[in-house]
Amino acid sequence: HHLHLAAWDVRTWTLVGQAPFLILVAILCWSGRRRGWPWRSSALVTGAFVAGLSLGTAFLPSVLGAAAGGIALWLLAQKVLGLRRPPTAALALGLAGLIAIGRWGCLLNGCCFGILTDLPWAVRYDPSSTAYFLHQALGLLAPNATHALGVHPYPLYESAGLLLWLPMGFLLFRRLRSESALLAFTAAFDLGLRSFIDGKRAMINVWWSVLGQWLGFNLFQWALLGCGLGALLLGLLLERRARAAVLAKQARAAVSAEADPLKLWLVYLGLCLVGWFSNSAQTVFLHRALLVALALCVPALTFPRCFAWSLRVRTCAGYGFATLLLLGLGLRLETRAYAEAGRLEDSAHATLGMRAGEPKRRWLYRV
Repeated sequence: HHLHLAAWDVRTWTLVGQAPFLILVAILCWSGRRRGWPWRSSALVTGAFVAGLSLGTAFLPSVLGAAAGGIALWLLAQKVLGLRRPPTAALALGLAGLIAIGRWGCLLNGCCFGILTDLPWAVRYDPSSTAYFLHQALGLLAPNATHALGVHPYPLYESAGLLLWLPMGFLLFRRLRSESALLAFTAAFDLGLRSFIDGKRAMINVWWSVLGQWLGFNLFQWALLGCGLGALLLGLLLERRARAAVLAKQARAAVSAEADPLKLWLVYLGLCLVGWFSNSAQTVFLHRALLVALALCVPALTFPRCFAWSLRVRTCAGYGFATLLLLGLGLRLETRAYAEAGRLEDSAHATLGMRAGEPKRRWLYRV
């Protein structure tokens, strides 16, 4: 089919097939450059993807065969060139969008048509279509029929399913740790979708589509469903490995960011010295708050590895030594506080009018 746009006569397949394909190729090449690939390597990997499309159709003359061949050669070229961080999400979502748009070209050009149906959305092709020739050869049409019988718009079924998948895939891309898992989940969705709708297709690609009807599915549909389940399991495995790698990286970062035990001890001893030489008579509440803070810091201390003891021994020894320092500091602060209170008792009685025999500590808290 052709569309007349101003002075140009443009084929519909150019608009919904070839142009989106060229856009996808440009996106893949550009995405590789954004991941830090050299431009030569990015161009070669993208060329491998294009070459794989024709290779895949040699084994399975279908969109599925082309996509499988393109992805396989795309990944193989990366391995050979030693490239890292491939733009797998761009390939997954871009390929899904390409198939969703390209299916409209299949609908407009009469290929991949469905089986007979009388549903309201049935499509009736003109006399130049393959569907018309098939119905005429089967004796289903009158000699002067102007259109073929109504058939399922099979390409629209896959297009609608993939268009629904695209926003879901984008959300998964924001949440998943592995872009390869997104590609596997996209493949699982498309394979599962094809396995359920392939029974509505009249124009078949492989001879085993007409074999083995079991539970309403033919052999090709069961193969698609099995491959879809395999892709789903592969995606789950890839995501699990990616999450485990992220957790391990975070654990290594936490270990590397862990403070040096020697520095922790230097800070702890410095705080003890601050309390040792502080004016305990005037800061009773503060020195007791310091004691509580130092007591809470005891579990954070352990002897450094230079002592060549086991972790449990170093930890227990660190707790014990820190506790002894804390007890010594507490005794010093308390005895100094009582001594200061006794020395100021007479002036307190004279200045504040305290009666003789009042508790010495009361003066400190009244002040």
